[in-house]
Amino acid sequence: MNFKWIDPCVCIASGALIAISASLTIPASTSALGAMFIGGIAGMIAMIPLVILLVPLFGAFEMMIPLHLIAMPAGMLGGMLAEHSPQFCIAGAGALWGTVIFFIIWFYDRKYSQASYPRAEKGDR
Repeated sequence: MNFKWIDPCVCIASGALIAISASLTIPASTSALGAMFIGGIAGMIAMIPLVILLVPLFGAFEMMIPLHLIAMPAGMLGGMLAEHSPQFCIAGAGALWGTVIFFIIWFYDRKYSQASYPRAEKGDR
């Protein structure tokens, strides 16, 4: 079975879930700076169950790096948007951040793979 479709799905879904969970933990009277701080912490805490759930299924390398890069910024986004935005906008912002992280990892993985394993030329056989 080909698991290449798992990486973008996990990045997008985890970004949305972490942003929503962080926005639900922020009190209404919190300033933007406080909401950003609390949201970042809530994002890192919300990442832990995702790691426990997804690492045995898909591998530590494939899940730990994207989830750690997504957790704090998505939580900060969710925390700062909590008071002024509806939930679908918060989920969209988290999903957008997850998409950005997926493409960054994909780009650097391709760059590293091409540098480590160059293609053979026609005369190199």
